[in-house]
Amino acid sequence: MPEIVQFDTSKITISGKNITESASYEQAIYFNESYVVAGDIKAPKIYGSYDLVVLGDLVADEIEVKGKLIVTGKITAKVLTVEKSLICGKDISSEKIVVSGNLQAESIYCNVLNCFGNVVVQTIAEVNEEIETQNIFVALEGIIGQGNIHSSKVVVGEYFEFEGRVTSQVIDLAEEDILNKNYLDQFKNKICSELEKSGNMDEDHLRKLIHGIAELDKSHWYEWADLIDKIIDLSYEDHIQNFRDYLLVLYAHYIFPKEVTSYETLAHVFSKMLKEAEDKCAEMNYMAQNVDELSQSIKIITNCAMLSAIDKRGALDKVFQSIGIKYRTVEKFLGLD
Repeated sequence: MPEIVQFDTSKITISGKNITESASYEQAIYFNESYVVAGDIKAPKIYGSYDLVVLGDLVADEIEVKGKLIVTGKITAKVLTVEKSLICGKDISSEKIVVSGNLQAESIYCNVLNCFGNVVVQTIAEVNEEIETQNIFVALEGIIGQGNIHSSKVVVGEYFEFEGRVTSQVIDLAEEDILNKNYLDQFKNKICSELEKSGNMDEDHLRKLIHGIAELDKSHWYEWADLIDKIIDLSYEDHIQNFRDYLLVLYAHYIFPKEVTSYETLAHVFSKMLKEAEDKCAEMNYMAQNVDELSQSIKIITNCAMLSAIDKRGALDKVFQSIGIKYRTVEKFLGLD
């Protein structure tokens, strides 16, 4: 019995892709070309020289792929190394995970996770020793574990239960109730009161007034100062073209009182421009300048989904695609739908 099993050009190809069937091996497997495995595959070691797609579960003590790795089922390993992007439709369970590109999975269970791209986990990430990512880490349910976390920014949807050293900014969407009625009513009432005292004013005075009010409660109102800046900037445009700007106008329309949304030089942003954007938002591209803008957009979508003309999953899909990660289904990732 040979020590390794090598896969070169397959006798079966579909649309130029090498195809092999589901199998379990006692030897190490080497894919010397890009391959699609039609089903589960199991071996002590699996090595891919180029891209590898598994339409099922992938099980090995050691997995190393030099290209992209796409798995529709589960990944179970001791050491998992991917040179480009990794997409897993279900759970990843591995002692150590190292990914040079973006990583997306249903859930992750590991001791060490090192990723040089963005990480999006649709449910839970449980890590027992270390998380290190170069960019943003998003867990739509939460993160649990212990050890060290170092990331550009961490965003969790419901909980963050991690004990140890955390050197990243953590945004817990469950704790950031940006539509809290009490805070909104206080903010709106304060603006209306100050506008009534000030009388007629130009945009610059309006901007300064809202910045001053936001300073009174930085824990709840801080980002609404930047929001009025963006709305004023957009008022000099003819159309909303960036899906991020659409989200901001939608958010501002809810946050600010009618005394601001009907202000003479801003009213067209909330009437004409927003209406046009609602009709076209499904076709808009999303562009963010930095991780802060990206995390703010996720927060708006999570909390304001009922206000948008596009559903929550569609909106998140646009945001994640901007960082090279598709949010919807694994079938879409593989181009099989």
